Amino acid sequence: MSKILVFEVSSQYGCFKKFYTNSSILTYDFPPKTSLIGLIGSILGFKRNSDKIKELSGVKIGISILNPINKIHQGINWLNTKVKNISIDPLTLNYLEPIRNLSGTHFYGFIGINKNKPSNLQLLKEPRFLIFISDENFEAYDSLVNSIKHHYYHYSPYLGQSEFLCSINYRDNIEAEYMECNINSKKIPIDSVIPQDCILKNEDKIEINISENSSIMVDQLPLEYDNNITRFHRIVYDKSGSKIYVLVKKYYKISSSSLDEDYNIVLF
Repeated sequence: MSKILVFEVSSQYGCFKKFYTNSSILTYDFPPKTSLIGLIGSILGFKRNSDKIKELSGVKIGISILNPINKIHQGINWLNTKVKNISIDPLTLNYLEPIRNLSGTHFYGFIGINKNKPSNLQLLKEPRFLIFISDENFEAYDSLVNSIKHHYYHYSPYLGQSEFLCSINYRDNIEAEYMECNINSKKIPIDSVIPQDCILKNEDKIEINISENSSIMVDQLPLEYDNNITRFHRIVYDKSGSKIYVLVKKYYKISSSSLDEDYNIVLF
């Protein structure tokens, strides 16, 4: 049996930038695995692109949507803060001289030609997720459990962007029962997002029981990062946070008095 750390993350807003957007930013409906690896790394004090962060790619993670997905669009006005090879009046240049001395020719200041660029930012409103982390292939598991349990974070945790600081609440550290399905099994209510590769197919078709209130979605998210290559996978989920009745190759059953109900989750 695997040991599973369960904790809740929530914030007023969140934003997980989709890979194909630039100045007008669109967000995924929930944090991709790569973002959660960054969150774990920030809690433990691992530096960006360090070997320790790269080792976290093998950690198994599950995500359950607690609040129905709700998005808003915020108008923003980007500022050009990087100045290079432009004409600056002597008074401003003298004022910025200390910054220039510290940073060389690429110094910073809210000046320049076309310094304003209106755009739009899509945000998750009141995002709330339940995160499951397995101890399998995770050397720093006990350190993470201790950090989350006692609210000790090396860097402040946030949801996607540093402006959106998040609350983290420890829920449990519990042994989970490993389960497997076959094509003749009864469909299982799954409480987490599901990589499409984990779903059992019947004659090359995916069968999902869809209720009247279901909001089943499929999106392509980054799940792996190796040797500077990001690999994307299709993820099946319900925007309302409802259970998805489907056959999966394997899942974990979690029963705990500290949780509102039993959870069937897929780790990836």
